Amino acid sequence: MYILGINGSANPVHENRYDVGEGNNHDSSAALLHNGEVLAIYEEERLNRIKHTNKLPCLAINACLDVSGITYEQVDYFTFNLTEKTLEKILWNYFSQLGMNPPSAHTFLQQLLQDQFQADISTDKVLLYNHHFAHAVTAFYPSQFEKALVVTIDGSGGEYSGTVYDGSGNDLKLLRTFSEEQSLGHFYNLVTNILGFSKNFDEYKVMGLAPYGNPGTYKELFSQMYRLLPEGNYELHKDFMVELMEICALGNSNKVFGQTYKDIAASLQEALETIVFHILKHYAQATGHKKLCLAGGVALNCTMNGKLLSSGLFEDIFVYPGANDSGLAVGSALAAYYEYERGAKRKTLHNMYVGSALENSDGIRQELDQWKQLVTYEELVDAPMKAAELLAQDKVIGWVQGNSEFAPRALGNRSILADPRPAKNKERINSMVKKREGFRPFAPSVMEEYVADFFELPTKRTEFSHMTFIFKVQQKYRELLGAITHVDGTARVQTVSKELNKKYWELIDHFRELTEVPIVLNTSFNNNAEPIVDSVRDALVSFLTTRLDFLIVGDFLVSRKEFFIGQTEVLYPALPAHIFWENSDNTTPSLLTSFNEKVFTVTENLYAALKEADGKKNMRELLENVPVDEKGKERLLEELLQLWDKRVVMLSPVPNVVTEMSI
Repeated sequence: MYILGINGSANPVHENRYDVGEGNNHDSSAALLHNGEVLAIYEEERLNRIKHTNKLPCLAINACLDVSGITYEQVDYFTFNLTEKTLEKILWNYFSQLGMNPPSAHTFLQQLLQDQFQADISTDKVLLYNHHFAHAVTAFYPSQFEKALVVTIDGSGGEYSGTVYDGSGNDLKLLRTFSEEQSLGHFYNLVTNILGFSKNFDEYKVMGLAPYGNPGTYKELFSQMYRLLPEGNYELHKDFMVELMEICALGNSNKVFGQTYKDIAASLQEALETIVFHILKHYAQATGHKKLCLAGGVALNCTMNGKLLSSGLFEDIFVYPGANDSGLAVGSALAAYYEYERGAKRKTLHNMYVGSALENSDGIRQELDQWKQLVTYEELVDAPMKAAELLAQDKVIGWVQGNSEFAPRALGNRSILADPRPAKNKERINSMVKKREGFRPFAPSVMEEYVADFFELPTKRTEFSHMTFIFKVQQKYRELLGAITHVDGTARVQTVSKELNKKYWELIDHFRELTEVPIVLNTSFNNNAEPIVDSVRDALVSFLTTRLDFLIVGDFLVSRKEFFIGQTEVLYPALPAHIFWENSDNTTPSLLTSFNEKVFTVTENLYAALKEADGKKNMRELLENVPVDEKGKERLLEELLQLWDKRVVMLSPVPNVVTEMSI
């Protein structure tokens, strides 16, 4: 039985026909199961290069089928993570504005798939599941627990912001739902916005800021924002947000992320933990369960997870690595499988290295040769050893190997790596590569054999492969491990086993031989404007637009040539499929996304050059009819590089026409 799980909106990448905001139906993905086994999971953002994309995951769906070698007609079921009632309400709102009668939910999805993929798909192959049930499925079924309390917490999904289930065998029994008015995800996000983080999905930044603050400073104010009720229930009171906004305005007017903001972040984190502990204490006692499973976006709050595991409230906790909405594609597919195969034996957590495979050596060399104007490379005999030597020399490298990881954390196949010891590496990487706030922490990847030697583990368990828990660094090593030890003495730990990721394990083992430290600093390979890199080309673009020292991709060591601005003239520019020139009489040329958001203004001269850019002509050819002198050309090329850095414009070393494949 083949089941294809799909998460995302109905909008193709180049339009926003159904008026879905950028923060809705986010983290589009597709997952293919065969008889309950995960064959492939692709996050659409890795392929269409739009961070947290909510677009219909066309590229991810095609990638899943390409890997398996099957056709659309061979898929038994296509699953989605919203109920018929929820979708038909959305369809009614949309079609009634057009003066049309809406189709049924199943018919709409069937027609969407047929139209998009030119395949014959019947309505009885389309299955719909509740958003939070799909989250719960990912939390429980892949765990090793026969029985467990299963809790989902996020912003909202369907009509709920959270659920509690009793998990036993292959059954999930619903115990409680939490309304949108009780949304802990929205509560956390609202305060995040008040703190000045205006983008969606910035909650993790506040989690990183919280350890710098004192939660006692605003404890009384935050305690008025919620009320704990009997039987694990609670209320949220948002009336006090006005007072919080006034405090922020007064306390941080002249200093970015001053102590006022740090204290508010700390108070927010404490409030979240207080409410979640209140829920879990009640249901642990009511059900008698000693194991806990978590999913939903709030389950990615690793500080909370670490405290839960350390509390002793549960003997063990499983957090699904793709706890955010990207995991919903897997959840709905698993839900269908266990519905139709009631007696099937549950499968434990699948290997998370289930994304795009790295090209073979010939394919990598071919891509590198195309960039020979900007890079040099050499083939290595032992890539893990060379990487370890570079890290021991305090170099920061990009490391790209094998299949890309599924879920938001880089797990050693699409990573930026550095020496975990010098404290300066934290600020150095935040500024030169990630281009983000200096307070943000970095994670350690540690050989599983040594994790208990360096970190305070609350259980005898030594496997923490997915960066879902934060633990204390042992006091005696905090100064030594300055780059991965956060201000409160903690770290978001990833253990690495030889069985799960041999090449990455070997790299860390070589680093241990050179330094006596079986740990490296690991962060996702991307800058602040893009998703984690997926392909060799993605890695090269990110390498060239950051200040990484080296890139190792497969068995090739890549270095930059000395750069001068004129080299940009040989590159072929094109707009990504989701970027358009604004159609208006505005005198300032602007670029829009297909969300009708994020306006990027450009100069008249750059517009004159780029308005015909389609990947067929390089910049030298496009500049022929632009009246600028040499200094003006240099300024124009610098402006182009800034757009490339923001991934608003694509630059290729060879003609690279944007085609329907991008859509």
